Amino acid sequence: MLLVEQGVPGLLFFVGLLFAFFIQGERLYHSLSAYPFQQRLLMGAMLSMVVIVAFLLINDLIETDKVGSFFFINLAILVRLDRWWRVRRG
Repeated sequence: MLLVEQGVPGLLFFVGLLFAFFIQGERLYHSLSAYPFQQRLLMGAMLSMVVIVAFLLINDLIETDKVGSFFFINLAILVRLDRWWRVRRG
């Protein structure tokens, strides 16, 4: 559905964004082993993103308010935890 609406460049950008999210999320998850609350928060964001991507395979829900907002909130959680970890690490 995304390929039909956005074309090949949009699909490649979206898939690249998802790969970057999950790769960075996995690296950060292992780095946060001493901080269980932050680790659980990150895992919740990553699992929520898995559910959103699974729904996107069925229907184009990224543009709806209910699903699209959680997509960007999950991205923001990852970015915020990554910045927090970099400041904490020094």
